[in-house]
Amino acid sequence: MFAYSETEDFGLKWLVLSGRIDAMSSGEIARKLDDLLTAGERNIGADLEQVNYMSSAGIRIFLAAQKKLIPVHGQIVLAHVRPDVLDVLKMSGLDAVFRIAATREEGAGAVQGEPKERDLLSKTINGIRFTCLKREGRRGTLTLLGDMNRLIHAAYEADDVVTVPSSDMSFGLGLGSLGQEWDHFKGLFGEAMVIDHNLFFYPAVKNPAVDFMLWSEGNPSLPYRFLNGLAFGGAYQYVASFDGEDPLVSLDSLTRALFHFSDAPVLGMVLLGESRGTWGMHLKRVPVKGFRPCPEQDIFSPAQIHDWMDLPVEPAFTRHTVLAVGIAVKERAVAPRSVKACIPQGQDFHLHAGIFGRGLFSTDPTGFEKEVRRIVCEFQALRIQHLMGRSLFKSGVVGVVAIDD
Repeated sequence: MFAYSETEDFGLKWLVLSGRIDAMSSGEIARKLDDLLTAGERNIGADLEQVNYMSSAGIRIFLAAQKKLIPVHGQIVLAHVRPDVLDVLKMSGLDAVFRIAATREEGAGAVQGEPKERDLLSKTINGIRFTCLKREGRRGTLTLLGDMNRLIHAAYEADDVVTVPSSDMSFGLGLGSLGQEWDHFKGLFGEAMVIDHNLFFYPAVKNPAVDFMLWSEGNPSLPYRFLNGLAFGGAYQYVASFDGEDPLVSLDSLTRALFHFSDAPVLGMVLLGESRGTWGMHLKRVPVKGFRPCPEQDIFSPAQIHDWMDLPVEPAFTRHTVLAVGIAVKERAVAPRSVKACIPQGQDFHLHAGIFGRGLFSTDPTGFEKEVRRIVCEFQALRIQHLMGRSLFKSGVVGVVAIDD
């Protein structure tokens, strides 16, 4: 008869299994492993001391979980493996795939290892647990792109386009597009974000799909087109993983907490998180002169806004991977006028987010840039939208650039 329990021992989550692990019990184990992965566990132990039989169907469940964990630098560790079960692993050639330990203590020590960085700082701020890696890097600079005010009356024309070479734009957001000629791309502007020189945008057309351009150093630079927006450069001052004690973390509370780590009045930020419901909005029409049905009216007026904006009525994209970029200010009231121009009225931040497909990712601060690159290259982008403060996250990691005001 099969049974299991869950415990935490030596800093590692353990499934304590007993009885037969075969085709009939493997489904239950698979669901429990998925629950642990969804909860953010990246190293998981399986205590097999009371397991008296394991078939290849049972081994396959652990192997499937292992394959999901490898890209995010996690793994399954097996402890107290009985000789007959070990023989099955060896017969399948899988004894080298898993880390096999004599005891739980040995298994936990093997997967946790020594800290990768001695400068990791753990801190809890307003119910959010952070593990922060401080770095020494140059401060960033902020650049405005185009005229935000022309959006109000959808009055943009060809002369308003700001072209930025891909090699010159590390991070940014705005209303963007791609193309060589105005007549070819003027009807395709939409919410856009640039992360590590890679551009993603969501055209404000009927039945849109995310378009993107990936960039790599050494390749020819390409023109990124913007009607408005912002760009910033600089190195990460710190990278911090986070999760909530509440247990969820709102975007509002997260951005406020970041200023406890930095004394800069303006922060550039790149956020990678697992959503528990995003609140976002995006344009439904391209704000170019000639496309506006009522040129004399403000597109954000009560009579027009629902024709122009896709506004949320409830949270969406639960348990999706979110990759966002933008800026935040410590005190909007004293921020320079140029900075205020980048941030919507009544808010302290402006972020555009890429909603990507569901999948596992690592929240290890030491591998942040590599993980962002993997998400950009491997995950499917579903939407780009302006991210609102009510958006909720289970966990994630954020890189922060201190910006000179």
